Amino acid sequence: MDYKYLDSFVIKDEYTLGYDQSKIIAGLKKLPELFSMIKEIKIKPTNDHDRIIGILFYISLFSEVKDCKLYVDCETLAKRYRMKSPSPAMKHLKALTNVGFKFNPLRFAGSIKYVGSIKDMQKIHEILELIVSHDDTDILIALKVFADACGIYNRDYFAALDFRLLSTDAPKSYKPPKEELVPALKMKDILNKKSYDCISDNDKAFIIAFDEAMNGLGYDCWNTGFIYSKTGLKSKNKIAQIFISENEIKLRFYFKKINDHCTYIEKAPTHIKDAFAFEGGDCYCDGPCKGLRKYTIDGQLYDKCSHKMVYFNKPTIERLSDYIALFTEFYPVKGPR
Repeated sequence: MDYKYLDSFVIKDEYTLGYDQSKIIAGLKKLPELFSMIKEIKIKPTNDHDRIIGILFYISLFSEVKDCKLYVDCETLAKRYRMKSPSPAMKHLKALTNVGFKFNPLRFAGSIKYVGSIKDMQKIHEILELIVSHDDTDILIALKVFADACGIYNRDYFAALDFRLLSTDAPKSYKPPKEELVPALKMKDILNKKSYDCISDNDKAFIIAFDEAMNGLGYDCWNTGFIYSKTGLKSKNKIAQIFISENEIKLRFYFKKINDHCTYIEKAPTHIKDAFAFEGGDCYCDGPCKGLRKYTIDGQLYDKCSHKMVYFNKPTIERLSDYIALFTEFYPVKGPR
């Protein structure tokens, strides 16, 4: 996206939080470079960069600016981010220290004894209040202003860095063009980025072929988490996802009403059937399992937690047609495309 429009940009007074417009705009101009740096952070799994940007959005949203620092309400953050133990949010916070952010826990929960550094802490809900600082105060102020505005509209605008909703020229119901919310990059171009060098050529070939097949069925990958949902819908419900690590990839489908498709599964190739008929898969949910899947295959009753389903480890391009056939069994194509 071309950010030259910021040179003649006027921000609505209701969004400025009392800060000088030139200071906010100076910070906005620095955010594209900051986000590029975040996407170069070496983390595992490699597709967690969108989560880092996500928690940056939330710490900006659930905070107050004092003395050019963000005072974050971590109780609200933990509830909104739906943290469980061990908390991935802490990993994402620590990753932000690689791009100039500093964190100072201020208040702690219960009997937690603070040991001196955020790096020593494991869970976000060990902290009640967190002070966030950055060497460049313009960046912090711009993040707060932009996150507050995106909180009114949609978090996707934050990830897309579309600042135009701040403008005095933006209508009250401003909606950036869809093609600008999601970068118009082909999967091949995305995988050519340095952050995906850890993926083997065979795995890249599978991801590209899978992406093309899903696009043809009317589903697209809408973020760097390789999550697929129905094209054109405002609500982004997960349908499929590819998980990436240094040594392998995993394909996951999000299926419901499995028992309605058991006849198909019983006749499917072994590598498909094994994703449903397997040992283990016990629920680890805290409380009653809301995603319990009960179904019968070859006369045997299975009682699985949805968190353990439906995974295909090390999927191959040779088996792609089987994965797509399974997908269309659960999500039939309606009408000609």
